[in-house]
Amino acid sequence: MKKNKSYVLLSIICVLIVISLLYISMKKEPKEVTYLHVDYPQYDHVEDVVNASDLAFTGKIVDVRYECMNVANEEENELTGYHGESSSMPYTIYTIQTDKVYKGEIKNNKIEVKRLGGESDEVNYVLDEYTPIEEGDTYLFLVVTYPSGYPSFVNATQGVYSLTQAQNNETTSIKLNDVLNFFHDR
Repeated sequence: MKKNKSYVLLSIICVLIVISLLYISMKKEPKEVTYLHVDYPQYDHVEDVVNASDLAFTGKIVDVRYECMNVANEEENELTGYHGESSSMPYTIYTIQTDKVYKGEIKNNKIEVKRLGGESDEVNYVLDEYTPIEEGDTYLFLVVTYPSGYPSFVNATQGVYSLTQAQNNETTSIKLNDVLNFFHDR
């Protein structure tokens, strides 16, 4: 009887150790956050930000994914002002189901647009000033295209305007209604 109690006790201890080890291995550490600062051009007038874009459209975010890519080329360097050594950077790729196109042409009513910043296994790369974008929400987008690669928003604060949320974007004087009125007045 004493042997049985010892085996039961030893079995319980082994099970508790295994459960503890599983719990520890499943517990995820919070991701490190790295803030990215980019000096995008900022526009004071709605005409300027619209003229800087190749595409202007409304649409819904239907998918979000992350990619590290090297986008160094002359057009991107002119936009970002970066002229150093090129390397891969984290990007968020948004798949957008378009609704209404105000400027430019979009085939198949779907487009993918990149924005600097994204996630890796250990790090979340975040722009220090940006307009948040949520999957499932609808926005007005102002986008710059390139001969190769994904298009980009004109900048981090003036390239995206929420159509479904009240947006108090203090970083830009150009508001959603300003852009919509610009297109409606034409």
